[in-house]
Amino acid sequence: MIETVKLQYSGNVHGLVKGIGLVNLVHTNGCLGDFYPVNYRVYNPDADGKTKNDHFQEMFKQAVSSQQIRGRNIAFDSWYASVDNLKMIHRSGWRFYRNLKSNRKVSIDKETGYQDLQEIEWTQEQLISGKLVRIKEVPF
Repeated sequence: MIETVKLQYSGNVHGLVKGIGLVNLVHTNGCLGDFYPVNYRVYNPDADGKTKNDHFQEMFKQAVSSQQIRGRNIAFDSWYASVDNLKMIHRSGWRFYRNLKSNRKVSIDKETGYQDLQEIEWTQEQLISGKLVRIKEVPF
């Protein structure tokens, strides 16, 4: 038996599967099939005490400091859309693109204030193209 194999959540299956938890950083210039691995970490909190967010932050900081990636835009799974991660990315001078979980508090304008993302009515164009929103607890 491989020690790092354990039950973990799979977004593809929408349930638990046995597997090795990998956190990876991949570069693409947007061309179809153009993906290059930059870094990866084995998620094994029992051995190193690190969360997936710890690994994400370490890999991002390393890629920025070593200039492994020339771009300044990053997209990532909603799992990593924590306030700390968003602030770190912003302070590095990067722009992030992310789907948000439906229960996140966001504001489209000052008049409506913050509300659950799921409560907002979206036009068909906004569903396709996206929309800039202000996330509660993120001051930019």
